[in-house]
Amino acid sequence: MERHRFEGDLKQIKDAIAKMNGRLNDIEAGGDRQLVGDLETEMGHMIEALREVEAGFENAYSQHSQQVSKGSSAKVAAPHGAAPHGAAAHGADANGTISV
Repeated sequence: MERHRFEGDLKQIKDAIAKMNGRLNDIEAGGDRQLVGDLETEMGHMIEALREVEAGFENAYSQHSQQVSKGSSAKVAAPHGAAPHGAAAHGADANGTISV
């Protein structure tokens, strides 16, 4: 469900950028250099904001991947038949599978 929503958000962003690009091309063809400059500045701000969002997304993804990796290594490191450290408090079975 989250992935579907995220994909919808990305489509909206792509559509908005395509629409702005079309308008920018129309204005450029009309020769209004001041308006073109203003719009290019606004596009630059938008791109900067998107880069910040991308960096935040990558950071969150990286942290999640590290947590998953740590969880996997804890599961591997547990003795056979024993739950990983702290897993029993979360309802882990004898194989270390945690149920929430």
